[in-house]
Amino acid sequence: MAFSPYGVIAPWRAVSPSTTHSGGLSSATFRTLPTTDVEEFTGRILASWAALWNGELSLADRNVAPEFRLRYAQPGTDAFDHIRHPSRLTEMITRFRAARSGLRFAPDGEAVADVRLADGRAHGKVAQPHVATFTDETGRDLRISGIDMLRVEDGLITEVWSVSGGRAGRAFYGN
Repeated sequence: MAFSPYGVIAPWRAVSPSTTHSGGLSSATFRTLPTTDVEEFTGRILASWAALWNGELSLADRNVAPEFRLRYAQPGTDAFDHIRHPSRLTEMITRFRAARSGLRFAPDGEAVADVRLADGRAHGKVAQPHVATFTDETGRDLRISGIDMLRVEDGLITEVWSVSGGRAGRAFYGN
């Protein structure tokens, strides 16, 4: 383990795709549930982020700050740069999913956390590799890897950095 200004940077086990999207909690209680366990929080917030992208759109209002920033580091993602509110994010996710048949995101490695807890609320960053699977317009099954890093303040996602691509480069975004 390494130390940071927030405390311990620790690798945590990946959240299993077979676990409940919000770590066994209903999405309604996720935002308001205080935590005293960094590992538990890391699993819940990352599972919630994946579930949001898997179509559980109500999670945006519960887990994303009312104003936030997306930073997608690949060509073809300019539209993401201008999204600042949960409702716009859910609109973009809906369009994104509609263009990719059977799109499914799942963890693809260990999560890491640089998080401090204050009054039951998490502050810091969490990250995890993921894999997206879907069928493209030609019927070809694709598997695209990536990594998302989430900044969290008061237990809500305030900023996201995302990088993804495959063997063909950034084909995930139509480039």
